Amino acid sequence: MNLQRCRILGFGKLSSLELCFHAGLNLVFAPNEAGKSTLQQFLLGLLFGPLRDDVPHQRRLEAWVEKFTPWRNAEYGGILWCRLANGRDLEIHRAFGKEDSRAEIRTAGGEDITGSYEHRKNGDVVFAGAHLGMTKDLFESLAVVRENRASDFHGPETIRDRITNLAQTGDEGLSVARSLGQLEQALEELGSDRAPKRPFRLAQERVRAFQEERRMLQARWAEFHEWVQERNRLAQETEDLKRQALDAALQVAAARWKETSGRVRKLEKIEAGLLEVRRGIAELDGYGEVPVDHLDELNRLAGEKSALELRLEEIRAALARTQDQLARLRTEREKLAPFGRLDPDIGPEKLTEWLVGFRSLDDQQKDLERRAGGVEEERGAAGKELERLGPVFGGQVDWQAKVQEANEEERAVNQKYMDLGEEIAAKSAAMDAARRAVTRGRAWGAAGVALALATAGGALILLEPNPGIAAPVYTVALALAIGGALFFMKASRSRRSRERLRREIEELKETRDRVRQEAQKTHFEIGVAMASAGSRSIEEFLSAARRSEQVRSRVLALETSSRDLGGQRDRIASERQRLCEKLKESLESAGLAWSPETLDAQVAGLRENLRHFKTLDQEYQNCLQTEGSLLEDEIRFAEQLKQRGARIQSILSEGKQDSPDSFREACRKHRWLTTLQEKEASLLREYEALSDRRPLEEWRERLKGLGERLPQHLKADEAGPGTEEAEQAERRVAELLAVTREKHARLVERINQAFQNLRTLSEIEEDLAQAEGNLEEIAKNREALNIALQTLTDVSRQQQENLAPQLNRAVEQRFLRLCGARYEEVKIDPDFRICVRESGTGALRSAELLSQGTRDQLYFALRFGILDLVSNSAEPCPCLLDEPFAAYDRLRLEEAFKILEEESRRRQLLIFTCREDLRDLARAHSAHLVELPL
Repeated sequence: MNLQRCRILGFGKLSSLELCFHAGLNLVFAPNEAGKSTLQQFLLGLLFGPLRDDVPHQRRLEAWVEKFTPWRNAEYGGILWCRLANGRDLEIHRAFGKEDSRAEIRTAGGEDITGSYEHRKNGDVVFAGAHLGMTKDLFESLAVVRENRASDFHGPETIRDRITNLAQTGDEGLSVARSLGQLEQALEELGSDRAPKRPFRLAQERVRAFQEERRMLQARWAEFHEWVQERNRLAQETEDLKRQALDAALQVAAARWKETSGRVRKLEKIEAGLLEVRRGIAELDGYGEVPVDHLDELNRLAGEKSALELRLEEIRAALARTQDQLARLRTEREKLAPFGRLDPDIGPEKLTEWLVGFRSLDDQQKDLERRAGGVEEERGAAGKELERLGPVFGGQVDWQAKVQEANEEERAVNQKYMDLGEEIAAKSAAMDAARRAVTRGRAWGAAGVALALATAGGALILLEPNPGIAAPVYTVALALAIGGALFFMKASRSRRSRERLRREIEELKETRDRVRQEAQKTHFEIGVAMASAGSRSIEEFLSAARRSEQVRSRVLALETSSRDLGGQRDRIASERQRLCEKLKESLESAGLAWSPETLDAQVAGLRENLRHFKTLDQEYQNCLQTEGSLLEDEIRFAEQLKQRGARIQSILSEGKQDSPDSFREACRKHRWLTTLQEKEASLLREYEALSDRRPLEEWRERLKGLGERLPQHLKADEAGPGTEEAEQAERRVAELLAVTREKHARLVERINQAFQNLRTLSEIEEDLAQAEGNLEEIAKNREALNIALQTLTDVSRQQQENLAPQLNRAVEQRFLRLCGARYEEVKIDPDFRICVRESGTGALRSAELLSQGTRDQLYFALRFGILDLVSNSAEPCPCLLDEPFAAYDRLRLEEAFKILEEESRRRQLLIFTCREDLRDLARAHSAHLVELPL
């Protein structure tokens, strides 16, 4: 099918526009926003209509219908003229409005043949599908490239299904995928183990429910027999518990009789004990008022009094010893009293320190005097050496630095002399140039003036009758005169410049002579000094200068050392005098005469006597402190002893006793009286607790009554249980009896209702057989459907494996030309997954991992390869490609157009672009150019 021309009544921004197309390769060129994509959608809409294919029973419009509503209120629709492969020309008239989406198909002669095409329930007319043999989705996936989306395939499953259908049946209307889908739908309707609402699962659950009901009935019969046996066991157990309850009641009565008998005996024993305790209380009646609470205090005070008396005796003996020692120390201290007049801060150690320091300073002073003499001798020798070197080295002049400075000045002067010479030469050259400029200016000025005078004179003589001609000549003469004057002025400026340069040259010469003289002055001074020193060469003079510098440095160091030694000698003398004064003052304070010759012996004696005095004085002070402390202790302990005696006498008076021993005996009897009273109270409390506020006679009567109703053998049984234990046993038996009776009653009720709401076994077996038959039938149907599904899937897979190599060859033939030998092979598997093999490495790369440009090239080749397989060979479909080469370089574009040129021999191609390079390529390949108006 070839599209010949179209008329756009109104579609988006396009309206009232008619375009023509040719068979083969067409290129629609327009700048951006001119309506290329709009035209592509318009042609697609005319071929397949505005209604959706996926809902053929309802009138649902495609999403683009609202988007491309005409901008200028034009009629929404258009006409397309096309020519079929058999040469027949047809017209397609379509309207795209929401309310009006009619379609008419006419022949070239105007005959309406719309009725000869399939009409769907939604009113759509199937035109392109009838001729091209493909649905709208398939056409859009293969024959249409949206803008810059060359690698997008919509519905690859649809493409694969279409290829398989054509290969197997040759009929596009038959769909393997649809058949597989129907089988899968039938299987899904039957369901599986995991589909709880489907028939298969419901049948399984019904069988399991009947099986469970039968199992429950059988289990209930087993439980029924167990319940009957349990009922009989509980009836027998009830009778046994009744007999045990009667025995337990007798045991309780026996335990109560034994308890009452024991209580009566205990009450009688308590009465006898009370009589004995009361007799003892009567005997101790007079000791109830003894202050027994003071006994502990009396014992403590008596012990403290004894300890204080012993301590007081020890203190008085120590005081007598201390006083004797004080008398002895006082006598010895008075003998050394002169040494006590010394400063308290001066001790033996301080005296030793002063003496050692005095002797050390004396030795240091002698050493410094010796060293000072040596320094003075070295100073004298250095002075003599300086005199021998000559007076020229006696000053502070650094001749080495001066010689070095003179050399550097000489180098600088030479450099400056050369620079001044160069500057003088440059200015002399400039002065010569100025002199030549003066000469040239004067010559040209004179020539200009002369020419002006000659011209003016000639004009005056020759052209006087013709003043109109003379005026320009006078002007020329004036110009020559002005030029001459300018040359004279320039000569004058050059002359002034020459004079200035001459003066500058003279000044530079004077500066050069002055620099030379200054350099010679420094060398003259050095020569005079060498002559004075008697040096024959500059090296000898510098050696003498270095030696003199060393000697002067030595003299300075010796003078510094001499001053330092003098300062040290003065400091040591001052410190020595200070220590001497301290020692002298200390000796005179102790009444000893000062004598430097016997100073060591005097200081030693002073130090020993001072140490002895300080020891005696320390002992004397310690004894004084001890005496005072002992006197204070004697007074304090005597007072405490007096207080303890007074308190003891007060306690004895209060207890009406004459000695501590008698007071202790009275307290012992008082405590025994208290013990008897407490025992009496305890016996009374025990009697009241046992008697329960009843007299003994009443308990005896009760015991007699219990014994009359009790068998004799139970009275004689001493090993029987107690009352509480017997009562607990009676309660346990009563509780067991009640529980057993309740269990028996519930079990009887359960037996009576065992088979209520349960069907008979025959009814359940009948329903179970019917449910199993239904499940078996559904299982057979599922198995048949699975076999059909697997068979059809295997056949489809086999056909895909047969078609994949054909598609592989078709794609590889085109792609290897486009990629420029970057890849060497294309592989398409039966599931139509695509890989390419790299040249050189041999590595396989999935199409999804390739660059955008390479992927565009690969899918470009794939698109035409699939079209060869799925399209109607009798009616090739046209292709609408919007900017399919966005990621192509120049070389690949040229190769792509070669392929397009070959494809255009089999089907019509419409390329939409805004690129001028594509337009030029299209013209080079004889493509028909369609330009959209702006």
